[in-house]
Amino acid sequence: KIVQGAARSMSLAATRGCPHRCGFCYRNFGSLVRSRSAGSVVEELAFLAQRHGVRHFEFVDELFTQDRKSVLALCEKIRERGLEITWRCLARVHPLDAELLAAMRSAGCRWLGFGIESGSQRMLDAMGKGTRVEQIRRAVELARAAGLTVTGTFLLGYPGEDAATVEETIALCRELRLANQPFFPVPYPGTRIYEELKSQGRIEDEEQFLNKISGNATELQINLSGLPDGELLALRERFTAELGRWFPRLVLEQRPGAGRAPCPTAGWREAPFTLRP
Repeated sequence: KIVQGAARSMSLAATRGCPHRCGFCYRNFGSLVRSRSAGSVVEELAFLAQRHGVRHFEFVDELFTQDRKSVLALCEKIRERGLEITWRCLARVHPLDAELLAAMRSAGCRWLGFGIESGSQRMLDAMGKGTRVEQIRRAVELARAAGLTVTGTFLLGYPGEDAATVEETIALCRELRLANQPFFPVPYPGTRIYEELKSQGRIEDEEQFLNKISGNATELQINLSGLPDGELLALRERFTAELGRWFPRLVLEQRPGAGRAPCPTAGWREAPFTLRP
């Protein structure tokens, strides 16, 4: 189980910023990484846990594990305070090591989400990910060995995508038993793919274009690949159908009597569910 029984949960951030330059990302907090001190983060965790009964935390940092030293310091302080909490975060597949993951697990981390995006090395290079397929395999292996539940994000339809590269992604997910709803890349302002579309003359009226791409990224807003729309959508359906065949289904199990309770402050939510295989 990720969260034991019904638990109040809340999101917070320990860092802002990402130094990497993936072509599909607009880096909403910029490229400069700014980290809070471990003491500051632990004080917030302790306050929310002890005063408001929050037991599960979602770190919304773009790359929680970017600064290894800071993460180890935070994990140590969580253990020193004896906080009985669980949490989840996002990470890059490299750099990552067993010592860091073990420290995170011992401090309450239960779920790690990797920005994988593709199982094709050609597509990873096109996206500017700066990662290797071998690093993806190693990161998933290390995280599971540390006792963490692992998920990954995937993009279908990036410029240069074809049926063969989608099949490589499906094969990697099957091999690693990873599951997540795949996304389509959306050329938001601030991304490299947005600037490329502008230079190609594919964005004539910016306001009209932004209205066009304002929907859900799990739905095809604009086709950036060389595949026909119908073929790309069919490949997405094949991807999701494969997920259902090889991945144990996660069930949201309603916990009796776990509705909302009064709270003197805003900003928290009651999570009356348990994730179980």
